[in-house]
Amino acid sequence: HIYLRKLIEQKKNIKWKTTSDTETLLIFIENFELDYVLNNLEGMFAFSLYDKKDHSLILIRDLAGEKPLYMTTNESYFAFSSDLNSLKKIPNFDKTLNIQSINEFLKYNYIPTPLTIYKHSFKMPQASLIKIDLNKFKLKRYNHFKDIKNDACFEYKKWWSYNLLKTKQKFEKINKEEVLENIEILVEKSVSDQLISDVPIGTFLSGGVDSSLILSQLSKKKQKIQSFNIGFEFSTYDESVDAEKIAKYLCASHNKYTCTKNEALNLIPYINEAFSEPFADSSQIPTMLVSRIASKKVKVILGGDGGDEIFGGYNRYLLANKYWKFFKILPPPYNNIFKVLKYLPKPISYVLLDLFTNIEKISKNKTNSYNKFLEKIVNVKDRKSFYENLTIEWKDNSIINSDAISTNDNTNDLYDKDL
Repeated sequence: HIYLRKLIEQKKNIKWKTTSDTETLLIFIENFELDYVLNNLEGMFAFSLYDKKDHSLILIRDLAGEKPLYMTTNESYFAFSSDLNSLKKIPNFDKTLNIQSINEFLKYNYIPTPLTIYKHSFKMPQASLIKIDLNKFKLKRYNHFKDIKNDACFEYKKWWSYNLLKTKQKFEKINKEEVLENIEILVEKSVSDQLISDVPIGTFLSGGVDSSLILSQLSKKKQKIQSFNIGFEFSTYDESVDAEKIAKYLCASHNKYTCTKNEALNLIPYINEAFSEPFADSSQIPTMLVSRIASKKVKVILGGDGGDEIFGGYNRYLLANKYWKFFKILPPPYNNIFKVLKYLPKPISYVLLDLFTNIEKISKNKTNSYNKFLEKIVNVKDRKSFYENLTIEWKDNSIINSDAISTNDNTNDLYDKDL
């Protein structure tokens, strides 16, 4: 908001009437081309614009898809909101469940865009917009998001994508040292941009790389940083110990809370209030707990969410790259060797699997890793399906057969730079 005002004032002489985000955005859109506006907005947003001149409505969602944007339409109404729960309150809202969404949920533990749990409601994809010509628009029901995109009264486009960026920006190869230096500069800038408001600020500190990086940058910029962490008395894995050490090293005022089994169980009935459709990530419980605690002390929280997606923090990124190099060079029928291993006696197949994949380094629970890995790769056709099979939660993807649709992003700068 403040960053945008400075950008606008560099080019235009504006007399502001309020200090609101809404006025800033409207003035920005009024004075500049929409593409320029969108490529200079940072953070999460979802908004609509009504154009009086051509009688059109534009729906827009942020680059990373951090802010949701739902839409639903039938013969009676067309509605949109950043919260699916709001749409549910519409009289005669169609709550027919989407079977494909249930399939995707069982595969990935969440419902990917553009699907929602309801058959005739959709999520707008990230970094995209839809312009609706209200002169042609007629109320009707759509069964698939692609039907909306193909309708003549809708104009759908991605306002940002990597392929689009490649056509506008020339990339040059840089060495590892330059990559690390650029990342450090961009992360430092990203954190600094969040510190413009003079309000109490803190961070969720898990003890991992991403949240620790955020806290280290905060500690350089601001004094009296509050860090928050949840531990569990019933868990064998306790990351709160590492978090406490890091907070002490970075001179943060650390807030640790140990959750009991009963507290975790008592929280489960309230999860439905926090999420408008099924979401099966167990981290939602500690996130809700730590948010309650943090809200009593600070107004703003910075976290490391999205770091794994940008910097390859998940094992599947390493697995897909490492094993595909081996897998793709095997000629038929040897590229089906994993199907053969599945039926060999365990001692023999363990030895062979170790030779081919070195999987024993991935997990201490060798049997589970072995079975899960084999089940996921037996039907691999190409590099894309190899990676997608590693992301599913079901061991046998053939049980739930539908196309994979997934994405998750983070900050504009880290996307736009050739790192």
